[in-house]
Amino acid sequence: MEEAILVGVLNLTPDSFSDGGLYDTPDRALEHARRMRAEGAAYIDVGGESTRPGFRAIGVREEWERIAPVIEGLWRERIPFSVDTRKRELIPLALDAGAAMINFQGDVREALELTSSPEILRGHWVLMYNGRTDKETGNLSPEQRRVLFFERCAEQLASRKIPAERVLFDLGIGFGTSDEEAGLLLRRQEDFIRRWEHPWMLAISKKSFLGRWCSGAEPERRLDLSLALAVMAHRQGCRYFRVHDVRPHRDCLRAVREIYG
Repeated sequence: MEEAILVGVLNLTPDSFSDGGLYDTPDRALEHARRMRAEGAAYIDVGGESTRPGFRAIGVREEWERIAPVIEGLWRERIPFSVDTRKRELIPLALDAGAAMINFQGDVREALELTSSPEILRGHWVLMYNGRTDKETGNLSPEQRRVLFFERCAEQLASRKIPAERVLFDLGIGFGTSDEEAGLLLRRQEDFIRRWEHPWMLAISKKSFLGRWCSGAEPERRLDLSLALAVMAHRQGCRYFRVHDVRPHRDCLRAVREIYG
């Protein structure tokens, strides 16, 4: 089993479900980024717009003004960072500012277009299936929709000879999925991991669907479930984990790897 790679969540938003408003100044954000890096995060994933259900959309300018001072500080301190965005217009700005990875959360059609764009040749990427924006495959099951999406992505990336290692896939759990669908996708995740050579990212840290197993508990009480599912996903072959709590994920995943191999 390969070593887990942790991506620490740094939301610069007032309305994110878990940490909205906590890191709303560059000083607070950079302090938290340093802490996550020291705890074992390979990347700091910087987000300037919440994508929680019912989120308030903001413009490109406002999003960029939120993240620019922080990613400038990360670049200055040589802390690898990714930028979490659903706006294609923001991607060149982020790459030029030193982003090592783009975590694209946007439209399904735009995600597919990215696979043939000039930008995809730069850095690492996360391509996520966003069920909220898929208007063309409504007659298919959640699993079938994802197979179709990732098959198209993989084919187009291979045709451009882009190494699979540089583009991560993300099932998009929580983006247009019911609690039951989230559970089904997690159960079938190993099938997806084995189907393509691309690495996979699990991004379910403290999400609301976990509340069904802890009586709808607040986000801070969903950590135990996040850890348990991360361990299961790692055993299935998942390598990347986007998490709010770096240290406990590092410790759990390291222990499982060292004990069970």
